[in-house]
Amino acid sequence: MSRQAFSIVQLTAVGRGAVATVLADGPGAIAAVNKHFSPRGRIHLTDCPPDRLLVGRFGPAGEEVVVHRQGQNTVALHCHGGLAAVSMVIELLCAEGGTPVSWQQWIRGQHDAGHDFRRWRAEAQIALAHARTERTAAILLDQLNGALEREVAEAEALISHGQGALAAERLSELLGRYQVGRHLIQPWRVVLAGPVNAGKSSLLNALAGFNRAIVHPMPGATRDALTVATALDGWPMELCDTAGLRPTDDELERAGIDRAWQTVAEADLVVWIFDLSICWQEQHAAIVGSMRAIDEPLRSSVGPLVPCADGTLPGTKTAAVGAPRSKPVLLVYNKSDLLGRFQPRGLGIITSAVSGAGVSTLAEAIVATLVGDPPPPGAAVPFTAEQQAHLERLLGSLGCLR
Repeated sequence: MSRQAFSIVQLTAVGRGAVATVLADGPGAIAAVNKHFSPRGRIHLTDCPPDRLLVGRFGPAGEEVVVHRQGQNTVALHCHGGLAAVSMVIELLCAEGGTPVSWQQWIRGQHDAGHDFRRWRAEAQIALAHARTERTAAILLDQLNGALEREVAEAEALISHGQGALAAERLSELLGRYQVGRHLIQPWRVVLAGPVNAGKSSLLNALAGFNRAIVHPMPGATRDALTVATALDGWPMELCDTAGLRPTDDELERAGIDRAWQTVAEADLVVWIFDLSICWQEQHAAIVGSMRAIDEPLRSSVGPLVPCADGTLPGTKTAAVGAPRSKPVLLVYNKSDLLGRFQPRGLGIITSAVSGAGVSTLAEAIVATLVGDPPPPGAAVPFTAEQQAHLERLLGSLGCLR
């Protein structure tokens, strides 16, 4: 019998485990497994009807397996989860003409033909395996069950029936949800920045719920960007602590400050933290002074994100004063337990990382700023760049994009 190509997919995570599952899918898969499988009963795999489980041994070592014939050309082998057992199964199937593929590649292969919607379901299935929270998993599960494709199909039907204005409204609403959708797997990057000793590390620990960053009264203790993965109200976040900003001649501290500014430029949200026990002018001057040593392209990128000298945030004044900021900014006044000679210069959140005062308010503000109005259960949410491009093409066909 000639060997035929089929796919070999390890469906369980790579590494040691209690049980591993290897799928053989495609022409020749049943024959390849049957050649090395000895059933405990009288029924052979080739005679086994679909959805029937067979117990037996596989390979020359007699590895105990449970075999599940799932279709005419598809069979799953469940074996011990050790590396040796899985490798043996895969090697024997490769010798019979099989080709190992990743589970992501295999899922995409099941949906390559046909409409974009089939690929969207494949991407939702893949993304669902990487969801970090129950909340984001629920949204992705809705997309796997067809929420997005139904909404887009309805919009396309409206276009075909000459109701372009209504279609444009629904497509625009979908595109507005992409900023949430693109972060269902990739967390938002929230950068805590400010002058030295403002309590950035303490606030990061308070938001994360454990001591991730080293806290020390010595100015400049944080020399590099430090991140922690967490979730706020069910949304995945990456909190990033940065070096305190001030002019310095210390080469090592200067490198940390340069890294801090680069991290600010890459943030989805910048949280500026100031010390209520130290005068505003001194802290603001330290931040502005530290900018003078960074490269002009970086300075142009982060400059619009720095609070103004009067304590207001950039972009909150009239358009004639300056262009709106390119990304959201929050202002926080920390160390309210040490309230001294400085009163807040602008609107901001007052916190104390020591007592916990205002920390929950800050967490709520971060979520409100990044997520806004969260999609309701069952809502359509685009979550890939391909889906965004599809929606933009539809809007473009209606003359709604410039």
